[in-house]
Amino acid sequence: MSYLNRFRRKKEDEASRFARLSKTGRVAEGSVLDINWDEQDRITHVFYTYNIGEHWHGGAPTEGRPYTNV
Repeated sequence: MSYLNRFRRKKEDEASRFARLSKTGRVAEGSVLDINWDEQDRITHVFYTYNIGEHWHGGAPTEGRPYTNV
């Protein structure tokens, strides 16, 4: 098995990974999919998607945050 390990990519430690990303930044792409409003036209939920090496979907309630009119 040690022969095959020569061809594996070595894992990057978290400190050097953080330093590299702080220096070069990240490539990210994202968009808002949907927004829900309440009866007073205040935003209650934001649904979004983004891609940073992997694809993620999410939704965030806005309860407890300042209200925004769009």
